[in-house]
Amino acid sequence: MVVKSCISSIKLIIKRNIFYRVPQYHSLKSLYFYFLDVFCVYLQKRMVSKKKYIPEIKKHFSNLDEINYETLISPHKIQFNNIEREYLNENVSCSKIIKKNKDSGYTQREVFLCKLKNVKFFGHTGVLAIKDKPLLETASTLARLSTFVNSVDNIFLKHRKMKGVYTSIMHIFPQVFYHFLIESIPRFYGISKIKEEEINLIVPWPTRQWQFKILKIFLDKRFKLISIKKNEVWELETFYFSSFFHIDCSAYFPKKISDFMKNKVFTYYGIETKNVERKRRIYLSRAKIGHRIIRNREAFLNLIKRYGFEEIHPQDLPFKEQVEIINSAEIVIGMSGSAMTNLLFGNNLKVIILFSDEIATHYLLMCKSLNFTYRQIIGYDFNKKHDCQVDLNKFEKVLKELISK
Repeated sequence: MVVKSCISSIKLIIKRNIFYRVPQYHSLKSLYFYFLDVFCVYLQKRMVSKKKYIPEIKKHFSNLDEINYETLISPHKIQFNNIEREYLNENVSCSKIIKKNKDSGYTQREVFLCKLKNVKFFGHTGVLAIKDKPLLETASTLARLSTFVNSVDNIFLKHRKMKGVYTSIMHIFPQVFYHFLIESIPRFYGISKIKEEEINLIVPWPTRQWQFKILKIFLDKRFKLISIKKNEVWELETFYFSSFFHIDCSAYFPKKISDFMKNKVFTYYGIETKNVERKRRIYLSRAKIGHRIIRNREAFLNLIKRYGFEEIHPQDLPFKEQVEIINSAEIVIGMSGSAMTNLLFGNNLKVIILFSDEIATHYLLMCKSLNFTYRQIIGYDFNKKHDCQVDLNKFEKVLKELISK
């Protein structure tokens, strides 16, 4: 049984490419860390199978006043229209909750803030544990808790006892733009409600420069940034946990959170939002990224330029300029990818997302929550890099439909 679990863990790590690009080893040290990851994943899968975790903070504590539990946004039901249900019937990478309830609607989770005492904080994932039992809600989902390394304590992790007041927006994918902006930064909505004079904000080491620039938008003088390494577990005296609003494969924003984020960003950069002429037609290109690109690119560009589209390479632009472009747009099109995260900063947008063989529901749900007009088109003739060709006749038909609206 143990051998089977270890083999399963190795397969999972190779599939997900966790922590190191396996099986390319350049030293004994990287090989050591790889087998450490195997061991950690084995422990986590065993922990989840035996249900040795705390599924819900609200039910774990008999007295919610003890942890200053505050409901910030109540659960609410999301209903889908006919076009959205048709998209969900595609072969999409989608949360089971969404897929199962596409006809009747699914319930968006509660958003809350609570104050926890004497918790462990895992440096690789941001997961919290009480008495060695991980809190499921701090990993966001059960799948993430069971499959990502260093969410269960073990002898290989370095422990530190830390006094003071702490909070964090850390999550499992700390350096991916989509996850940072959609899963991590929105947690500042809850953190902004903390009434403490000094707050230590835990960030992963290393944190990239572009992340520091975005963090500054949401911080005030009360906050001190403090870095944690992947192999560390901190035993914290006081921790404020601001919950996740999202579920897997969904970027459905509660209005209070989307308004909070947009107000913070627009105010910080001095971006005008009223009396803005939104007529730009934007194509967010992935041509310089090297994967998930349009194979019949020249024909596609010739087509969209006839309709007045500009080709934009977001990775070449500072965050402020990316936001300004989306804020001034009428229509945005492009292949599915992190650049589409900035749709959050649009107004009354019309959106066409192009997919290769990896079809997901993230941006469908985001556009729905922001009341944008959303359409998606699935390409053909895929390759190993998930590049594809776009059916230009089908695309033009959809584009004409949106322009006429």
